[in-house]
Amino acid sequence: MNAKKFSDAMSELDTKYVEEALNYKKKDKKPIWIKWGAMAACLCILVVGASYLFAQFDNEHGSDIEPVIELTLEEAVNNETFGKLFPTWIFEDYAREGSVGIFGDGDTVLSARFYSESHVDELVIQIASRESFYSQHPDLALNTVIYRETTRGTKNQIYIDGGDYVVLYSCFVSMKNNSDFLKMVNSAACFQEQGESLVWFGDRLIKTGDLSETTLQWLDWYNGLSEEEQLAISAIPADLLEASGISNAEDTEATSE
Repeated sequence: MNAKKFSDAMSELDTKYVEEALNYKKKDKKPIWIKWGAMAACLCILVVGASYLFAQFDNEHGSDIEPVIELTLEEAVNNETFGKLFPTWIFEDYAREGSVGIFGDGDTVLSARFYSESHVDELVIQIASRESFYSQHPDLALNTVIYRETTRGTKNQIYIDGGDYVVLYSCFVSMKNNSDFLKMVNSAACFQEQGESLVWFGDRLIKTGDLSETTLQWLDWYNGLSEEEQLAISAIPADLLEASGISNAEDTEATSE
């Protein structure tokens, strides 16, 4: 193409295209760290979201997560996975709130809620696989009452050892030395079938199968004392000390009443 033909061809172009070509600027590329930062932020949101879902099982205001399976109380008691750990007797004057729900992959967590108008109290019962429990609470002791201050008052929580599963009871009514609470816990088939139950020793529940008949009699006497009188007791049966995990068993004189 000679100079004249090139000049003629250029004269046929719309001037706006020429101006756009002259003023064209390449878009600035975003630094690679910005892209990776955005991806990391998204991942963080997902992790926090998952943690929030698991934390809802301990939320005093309840959980908004939809259950995988919904059960009646009768179905909960007869459930193949959780049934033997679920109580067959509930506090009197406590009505169930909604259905019993199973969450997770269908066999991870069972949750049931009950409410008492007269006590203005909510009772929560949950059963979780041991693996699921320890993934959230690696250092939490079993069979010992935990007291938590909330906007509604002091809340009682206790995680009970159920072998491959852990049972949570949570309420505002005091559990300690509460015969109705003990009746509810021991009504579960796992305790009835094994011929043993749980008894209070302070804020801790102990299996009767770990204690001698003499110690059980002593414990019955001890639990009938006032808290001040209990604090004055210096001699505790050795098998009770061992079952409760108190470390100075060898230094304490065993006695019975």
